[in-house]
Amino acid sequence: MNYFGTASSSVRTGSVSHAIKGRGASFGLRLLPAAIRMAVLCLLLALSQAPAEAQVPSVRPPSGMLGADLLRMTLDGKYGEVALLAPEVLKRNSADLDAYIGYAWSLNALGQHARARDVATEGYSRFKDARLAQALGEACFNLGENEIALKYLQEYLAYFPEGNRAAYSFYLCGEIYIRLGKFSHADIALSAALQFNPAQARWWERLGWAREKNAQYLSALKAYEQAVSLNPGLQDAQQGRSRMLARIQG
Repeated sequence: MNYFGTASSSVRTGSVSHAIKGRGASFGLRLLPAAIRMAVLCLLLALSQAPAEAQVPSVRPPSGMLGADLLRMTLDGKYGEVALLAPEVLKRNSADLDAYIGYAWSLNALGQHARARDVATEGYSRFKDARLAQALGEACFNLGENEIALKYLQEYLAYFPEGNRAAYSFYLCGEIYIRLGKFSHADIALSAALQFNPAQARWWERLGWAREKNAQYLSALKAYEQAVSLNPGLQDAQQGRSRMLARIQG
């Protein structure tokens, strides 16, 4: 089903200087043989310069923890905990679908979209589950891979049109269509998102922008006004409303 038509934590290691400034640390390093001391310093340097996204250690989960537990934690917003626990849960059972879903969704929520894409891709290749398609689509959206993101988000919406990720997925589709210059499609997608969550001022503002770009000035004005009523400080909506009033009245 195509709703819109066809469309082409970790704790960072401190700096090396911080790590070796303490008297105890420097004393301990001086006791090591020169070769080992150099290896330790090189390791500290590598850790201090590694990207934050790569530094996500795992921890041993409680005995008996399953992917279903991780998925519940994800839905409760415990993204950091899930990101730490999921790798070990998957080591115990690489066929745990829920662990992949909770892990990928949590990584996206933490802004670690490249890792989320990798985890979702691995899980999707095994299970072809639409929830992993959503995670993959969300990650690809944030990485600027618009066409791929749209494909996977639409797959999720076809299977879960009222799922717990439906509103956000419709919104992401709307943003992608704006990027692609398909403003009528964006209007449909953003309107669908707002049917689920009408309290999102930013989504109303983006709907106003899509309608403005499609020369639907009166309906754009209504969307901008709704955004301003929800968030009077949203400048993009204020400016959009002013533009539409000037165009309609002048």
